[in-house]
Amino acid sequence: MHSKNIAEQKTTIKQALREGVIFLRDTSPTFGLDSEILLSEILKKNREYLFAHNDEAVSPTKIKKYHQWLTQRRKGTPIPYTIGHKYFLDHKFTVDKYVLIPRPETEALVEECIKIAQTYSKPPTIADIGTGSGVIAISISLAIPNAKIVATDKSSTALKIASRNAKKHRVAKRVTFFASDLLNEIPKELLPTIIVTNLPYVTSDELKHAGEKPDTFGLTFEPQGALDGGPDGLAVFRRFFAQISRFPQIQNNLQHLLLEHNPKQRRALWQIAHDFLPEFAPHEITPFTSRWDRKK
Repeated sequence: MHSKNIAEQKTTIKQALREGVIFLRDTSPTFGLDSEILLSEILKKNREYLFAHNDEAVSPTKIKKYHQWLTQRRKGTPIPYTIGHKYFLDHKFTVDKYVLIPRPETEALVEECIKIAQTYSKPPTIADIGTGSGVIAISISLAIPNAKIVATDKSSTALKIASRNAKKHRVAKRVTFFASDLLNEIPKELLPTIIVTNLPYVTSDELKHAGEKPDTFGLTFEPQGALDGGPDGLAVFRRFFAQISRFPQIQNNLQHLLLEHNPKQRRALWQIAHDFLPEFAPHEITPFTSRWDRKK
């Protein structure tokens, strides 16, 4: 592709999409969808509009930007980092290279948390540990406006993005963000009844070789510390459970725990949880989601 040549011609939406498909075909398994998303974002139109108005001309300035974005995608940059946002449970969240891109698997984690919280006559206090962009905490707050929610992250940059998203969705007064290594800084007045978390669970070896496979190449662009779970992917989980057991006030107040994990890790993770919290019973919600409830 030559941006100069493109910019000098009157390019239609149909032609631009074809350019994108050809340009990305060898590097992205979703080349058609990628082209549509990037162009629709630049035109500020939905993807249906592209096909309904495929003979419409695109301005040279927008074609130039489209070319730049296609080049980023060809190099492997995940689309949410290029366009600056990602939808999660139908809500639009700001993301950048300092936070993980929200995954569809995590939606089940949030939906299960909401389901549990709705069984309480008085909205419970919920802690989102390792909040990143804040999608978990904010989505729960949007669903349960009266809930007290505390969200922690050790990255000050991630917390700034999370705070920005909270303000955008008008829940900033309902979600309290803390800089904390997991549970360390949660104040006594905000002891959680429910903890929900998406901790790092990619193994160090998987992360090391992520750039070698098309389906994992995008991981190389994301914050490695938010992905790296150590040799077996469970190192952060061990620290997490150890922290709960070291803080009796948290352990005694806790009634439910929800974690996302690799399906292959479930048996080992359940054993770790049992070693630290034998008073909790585990349940599989989805292959990626496990729930623990305090035994009656």
